[in-house]
Amino acid sequence: TALSFDYMPFLKYNIKNGRKSIIKGSSPEFTLGYKYGKVIRGEDITYNHFFGKVKYGNRFGVGNRYDLVLAGGKIFNKGELDFPEFIHFMGNQTILITGDIFESFRMLPYYYYSTNDYYLEAHAFYQFRKLLLTQIVYTRYAGWREDLFINYLHSNSIQNYYEIGYAIDNIFRFLRLEVVGQFNGTKYEGIGFRIGIAKYLTLE
Repeated sequence: TALSFDYMPFLKYNIKNGRKSIIKGSSPEFTLGYKYGKVIRGEDITYNHFFGKVKYGNRFGVGNRYDLVLAGGKIFNKGELDFPEFIHFMGNQTILITGDIFESFRMLPYYYYSTNDYYLEAHAFYQFRKLLLTQIVYTRYAGWREDLFINYLHSNSIQNYYEIGYAIDNIFRFLRLEVVGQFNGTKYEGIGFRIGIAKYLTLE
C-alpha cells in the first residue's frame, strides 16, 4: 500500500486569449508519501516507509538554468526486512547515463548502499550559457551548453557520499558528455566519464 501527495503552493498562471497555462518555475513541488508493507516469512514482518521530496527548477538570466532536488525518508519496521524491501538508490556503473539527469547518481554502485533505515539525498544542477568552452562564439551558436552538478547521499549505510560533475550538453543537438569525480567523505575514490542524450531532447 502506497500513498503520496504532491503540492505546489506558489503556482502561478498566465491567461492569454482566455486560455490558462502554468508558469514554469513559479513554485517548488513538494511530495509527501507513505508506504506500508507486509512480509510473511514464519512470523509476519511489517514496515512503514515515510518519505518526502522537494523539487525546484527555474531559468536565471539569459540561457542559464538551475535545478534542485532534496529527498529523504525513514523506514520503521517490526522484524528483519528482506533486501527487496530496502530503499534502493538510482546508481550507475556503466558509461551510459541511465537515469533522470537531475535525480540519479553517476557512479554510485548498484544496491551497495541500499538502506533499511533512514536516508537523505540531494542533487544540485546548474546550466550555463557561458562558462568555459561556451565563451567561444561558435560553440554557443552550435547550441552547446555547459553544466556543473553535485549529487549527495547520506544514510546509515554511508555517511557522506558525493559526486561533482562537469558536462558539455547538446553536442550535435543530441549528445551529452560528462566527467565526474567520486568522493566518500573526504576520500577521493575516482573519476568517471559518462555519455547520454542531450537534456534538451529529454526535458525541454
